Amino acid sequence: MNNPENEATDPKNSEQKQHPDATTDTPWTYELEPADSAEESSKHSPSSVSQSPSPTVPAEDEKFRTPASVAEASTVPFVGGFGKLRATLWMFGAVLLLALVIAGVRAGDGTLTALAAALVRVVLTVAVSGMIGTLAAIAAARCLGTRVAEPELFAVRMLTASAAFSLLYETGTPIPSRVDDWLLGAAGFTVVVWFLFRLTFKQTGLVLVWHAGMMLVIWLAAWLAAAAPRGTDAVPNPPVPEFVPSTEQLPPGVG
Repeated sequence: MNNPENEATDPKNSEQKQHPDATTDTPWTYELEPADSAEESSKHSPSSVSQSPSPTVPAEDEKFRTPASVAEASTVPFVGGFGKLRATLWMFGAVLLLALVIAGVRAGDGTLTALAAALVRVVLTVAVSGMIGTLAAIAAARCLGTRVAEPELFAVRMLTASAAFSLLYETGTPIPSRVDDWLLGAAGFTVVVWFLFRLTFKQTGLVLVWHAGMMLVIWLAAWLAAAAPRGTDAVPNPPVPEFVPSTEQLPPGVG
């Protein structure tokens, strides 16, 4: 007969009362229920827990790294075009050097002063026209709603077009007209802008309109400044009495 005190103090008996399915010879065991589907089993797998989402590249950054995006960018006005910055710089240097040589050969009487004046005139014309052309290209790009990519490339391209204008202007092609040099220079400027930017005729015309408008404003400002009276010329000089010889006959013995 079992003693009630022994039953209360015996750990095996207490474990059997708390867990009727457990035996005194085997430890407690827990069985996992089989997963109903592959989805639920994958949730409990260690690989699904340990794996972290890999960092993804933003779509915009990845777009500009693919070759297809380069071809797509070439179709956007003012973004593509012919030649990068280095190649365009070489082209600009060659055209400007040729324009300086022609201007020096045709410089007036061939003196050093005339040569220096011709070279300075070409350099200043190219610099001013190139800066105005850069602003015109940026303004035209903004009017079309496209992004202004590489402004320094814009500047070098417009400087090249301005150098082409000076080159054709300085040649002095003998065409029976007083505006032949200007027309040839404008034609060269237009062709270079169209070639380097690879624009349509409408887009090229927009650049030319902006450029011509800005140059016209500068020319009018310079003309008004030259035509305005200076401080010394504003006060009129007093009239000088005109000497009129007398018609009266002098008496004899006088004179």
